[in-house]
This record gives sequence, C-alpha cells and structure tokens, in this order.
Amino acid sequence: MKKWRCIICGYVHEGPTPPDTCPVCGVGPEDFEEVVESPAPEVPDVPAAQSGEEGNVGPVPGGNQRSAIHKIGYGLYVATSKKGDRFNGQVCNTVFQITSEPQRVAVALNKQNLTNEFVKDSGLITVNILGKDNFEDIKRFGYQTGHKVDKFAGYAYGESATNKLPVLLNAVAYLDLKVDPDLVLEVGTHTLFICDVVDGGPIKDGEPITYSYYRANRGKA
Repeated sequence: MKKWRCIICGYVHEGPTPPDTCPVCGVGPEDFEEVVESPAPEVPDVPAAQSGEEGNVGPVPGGNQRSAIHKIGYGLYVATSKKGDRFNGQVCNTVFQITSEPQRVAVALNKQNLTNEFVKDSGLITVNILGKDNFEDIKRFGYQTGHKVDKFAGYAYGESATNKLPVLLNAVAYLDLKVDPDLVLEVGTHTLFICDVVDGGPIKDGEPITYSYYRANRGKA
C-alpha cells in the first residue's frame, strides 16, 4: 500500500492515491507527496560536550529542515463557525494561546476550507479541544469537505454560551473566540486569525489528544 505525506502538516495517508482533503490541515491532494521507503537516516554527527567543557563545542549538522519541522508538536481541534444560518466545522492542528491579558488565541485555517470563509464572514470561531476518544469526530470533520456535505446533518451537538456555535458534546473543552479584524494575517496557504477569548469551559475530564497520538493510534480506533 502506498503512503502519502502532506507537505504542510506531515499527516501520512495510506492508499493508492492521495486523499481529497488532508484531515488535519485541509489542503488538497496537490499538497501530498508519495513516501518512498528508504533506509533509516544516519545519526547526525552532533558534537558531544566533555565534562567541564563550556561554550561552543562545534557545529550541529543541518540540511534536513523538513524532518525537523515534523518534530513540532500539535494538538487536534474542531473549529466551528457560521455564515448566515449555516454551520460548518473542520479539524485543525494550529491553535495556541498568545497572551493571558487580554486572553488571546491564534487559529490557523487553510484558505481553501469552507470554515475559513465562514470565519471571515461572521468573525466568530468556537474551538473544540479534542480528546483521545474523538477519532470518529476527526473523521467526520476532517475527512470530508463542507463544500460538498453538511457535516452536522444527523449529528447531535450543543450550543456555545456566547457565540451560539456548535459544540462537540464529547470534546474535552471549548473556547468561544471573537476575531480581531485588524489582526487577520494571510500567510501562504493559511489564514492566521488572532482572536479574543470571550467564553468557554470544560466539557468532560480527559487528556487532550496530540497529533502524534492520533497518528500512532488512528488505525486502532
């Protein structure tokens, strides 16, 4: 079976062809490359510091930034928004706190995704923080596009306290966010939305899922 790696976030898909949409970052098949199995890379010749040694002990090899980028840690989230009376949601892996006073969070969404369009229209995002038992939600909101299907059809969800947007009832927690219109940054394939945290709360006890955990266990769920 062939393997395909998303060149944006590192997600690996198994199948004869790349997926229509990356379930993690939302890019299309054109942003996947075939993974060619090769021998394990040689361990780089990193200088070792001797006992009592200080300062610069020598250069550390580079030239493989892609492998280094894949070591960056991520969580997994479902971001929901609305346009008019329609809701949409998508899986994303880039949500992080910027400041504690005021409480601000950044969310990156692929420009091709419908949720990006909805956020730009409404200025609202509700981030659902996923746990280790949210594999089916990752499939629903990550493996299909809102351009073609209503992801909330036949799906029970709650309503967030302030934004009145969909909340996944089995997520770990949620945050209601309001986008600062002066801090919307177009950064290549994605839009970075800087948001004020206006509400939110825990939903259940549980440990948030990491992308590494999902990648290691997605075939077992």
